Amino acid sequence: MVSSRRDGAWSAAWFVWLVVAPVHAQSSEAPPFFVEVLPLPPRVFAQQVVEVVLQVGYDPGFVRSSAVPMFAQPLDQPFQVLVPWLAAEPGRFVAVVPPPSTGRTQRIAVGDQVLQLASAAPVERAGRTFQVLQLVTSVRLPSPGTVALAEPQVRYAFATKFVEDFLRGRQAVDRQEATVVGRAPRWTVEPLPAPAPEGFHGAVGTFTVEAVLASRPTAVGDAFTVEVVVRGSGDLAGLPPLPTPRLPGFHVQGVAERRGPDRTVFALDVLALRAGAVAVPPVPFVAFDPVRAAYEALATEALPIVVAAATAPLPERIARLVEADAAAEAKSSSHPSPAWIAVFVPLLAAAGRRRRQRRRTHAALQAALAGDAVGVLAAFEALLAVCAGTKSFDAGTWERLAAKRPTAVAAMRDLHARLDQARFGGARPTVAEVEAVVAAGRLG
Repeated sequence: MVSSRRDGAWSAAWFVWLVVAPVHAQSSEAPPFFVEVLPLPPRVFAQQVVEVVLQVGYDPGFVRSSAVPMFAQPLDQPFQVLVPWLAAEPGRFVAVVPPPSTGRTQRIAVGDQVLQLASAAPVERAGRTFQVLQLVTSVRLPSPGTVALAEPQVRYAFATKFVEDFLRGRQAVDRQEATVVGRAPRWTVEPLPAPAPEGFHGAVGTFTVEAVLASRPTAVGDAFTVEVVVRGSGDLAGLPPLPTPRLPGFHVQGVAERRGPDRTVFALDVLALRAGAVAVPPVPFVAFDPVRAAYEALATEALPIVVAAATAPLPERIARLVEADAAAEAKSSSHPSPAWIAVFVPLLAAAGRRRRQRRRTHAALQAALAGDAVGVLAAFEALLAVCAGTKSFDAGTWERLAAKRPTAVAAMRDLHARLDQARFGGARPTVAEVEAVVAAGRLG
């Protein structure tokens, strides 16, 4: 979350600017700066986290010849960017997305902070060549309706006359200030479709879920921990609490949480109630996927375990739970639960189909590696689409993969670019390099 605290020096500068700064208005010449928000997704839903990309352009020739630093603190550029929506508001989640570690960045004054902005490709506008910087913010708007963010601005100082001072160097004679104002982005935030399916607890985003045994039981009555790890593109730190799941053969005593920016872990405190070679059933997780504009019933994989019979009398509370579970098991074995069939069987069947399809497309890629680069690229794109859950390879494939495989998607993109270049004579990746990316991204 972006802090709204201001130290004394920045607060003073902000107050002075509000009183005296004029807005840039030149009728005959385009201003030497621009600020804009890149296009937003066509549909936005309540509680969805949207990436808002702010683009700032500056004329480097003007900056070199006429700009005057705004602040005493040394920065990479002398101007200031004002992004009003970075200040926290009740119910609104806002965060700055760090720029890629591999790209070029510049230290820029943004409001009352100094942030690293990523360098982007230059653009030509109105006869000027602008260098471009980008600031990416994540914004979640909680309620349906029309919402407008405040206008972004670039504030700068300039002069037309300078003198050389022996001690202080180049000094402005006629220092002036101006501001360029960009258009404010607007959303029509849609409500989530009604009715929501059973099990939906408010998670909005593109998620993956995974269950991990943090500890194991040895006998009936033992407590152990199952961690449900949620990753994806939504507001992971603000996910609603996970409802206590019903797991036949086990009793969930409580759910603890560990929240972070890239994952949320729900730790289930579980009691083992059945002896033998059993499995912790899939833990359901229902979310609304704003990319598909549909609810999605996810579930973790079942976790096989072996539980021994109790060797000592159980506490009365646990003994009653074991008896109730045995009665429920006897009843369900003679009359399978329609609710269980309706929820879990389709989930397990769909998961099996996805695994088989992934294996087939992986095998097709391995076969294509003996052929030309065109065939390898097509087979790799087919595997990416299957793993992302898209019908075919397109821009949406990368979005889904970034949510499902956030740590591996950069390597996938790099391999895809190299395979694409190989079609036109570029160096072709080796079989080992292709298989390394497939293994790292769990694509096979």
